[in-house]
Amino acid sequence: MLAHEIQHYLAGDRRVPSLPWAMKQERRADRAAARRLIDPNALFDLQQASDDPGVWAYELQVTGDILLAYLTA
Repeated sequence: MLAHEIQHYLAGDRRVPSLPWAMKQERRADRAAARRLIDPNALFDLQQASDDPGVWAYELQVTGDILLAYLTA
């Protein structure tokens, strides 16, 4: 997703061989992208209308990973 990759650029991330560090960069990029892409009021309304996170992601036009990052942040 473009927003995720932009967050890597803004954070100055570089490819690193260390798996734990790379995972931290990925989670941080997902969380930052999620904060920019998800309107909390729209998510709240969707949660009231449906209990299906797949519907929420579809309606918010985000990936499941981005939605999960938002919900677990």
